[in-house]
Amino acid sequence: MKLKYLFNILIATTAISMLSSCLKKRETTMDGDGPRNVVEFKNTGSNTAAGTSFYPLFTQDLGSMQPGESKSFNINVSYSGADVAPSDIAVQLEVDQTSLDRFNKENGTDYVIPPASVFTLPPSFVIKKGQRVATDSAKVTLSTDFNFDDAYARPLKIK
Repeated sequence: MKLKYLFNILIATTAISMLSSCLKKRETTMDGDGPRNVVEFKNTGSNTAAGTSFYPLFTQDLGSMQPGESKSFNINVSYSGADVAPSDIAVQLEVDQTSLDRFNKENGTDYVIPPASVFTLPPSFVIKKGQRVATDSAKVTLSTDFNFDDAYARPLKIK
């Protein structure tokens, strides 16, 4: 009886010490002196890039469109990490031809950047103080410049 009691105490002590070790506040994957948060794209749509691709390819099905018609989709920018935005954070995006060239080479694709009349991007995003995500809409227009022989991709990066 005494042996069973000691065995149960040993099991309970081991379980408690294992669980409490998970509660220690240690930053093993981040530099304690470095930034705790990063501004990044938050996934919008499905990533259809190859698993070995350095860059993701997020796709959005806009359905059928008539000439001159426009459709919008969301772009999300995230202040990712342990904290919320300490103040309003202005985020500027730009088109990055170099990234598209690398993506095409790695994935055996021939995407091109669409004309400005086809794709409209908001000039900036603001992640509000106390928030983690800013969402705005990009617009695709079936304009006269739309070339059905081209495969369009809009390679974006955060400035």
